[in-house]
Amino acid sequence: MKAARGTPAQMRAERIWGECSLHVRSTLRARGVVGALPRMDRYVSKDRGAGYARMLADFAQYVMQVSGGRITPMELAKELGEMSADIVMAATNERPGAA
Repeated sequence: MKAARGTPAQMRAERIWGECSLHVRSTLRARGVVGALPRMDRYVSKDRGAGYARMLADFAQYVMQVSGGRITPMELAKELGEMSADIVMAATNERPGAA
């Protein structure tokens, strides 16, 4: 596993990424997915994908800094949540059944 690096917010984001990945892996197992999942294991260990979490934390901090209170954290979270949903839907619709 790579050592966490970056700001405290980025390190928290990396931890959250790992927890989310672990939850998704657990859900897959609970729903009957068996066998080795080496790529998922890399997500859970934060060897893969943690850079995205750090970038997202950096982006959020930057937006809050430059917005001067004109955008609230909840507004940004909603926008980013919608973006995440759009990305998931685009990825799964473009490649049906892709793992």
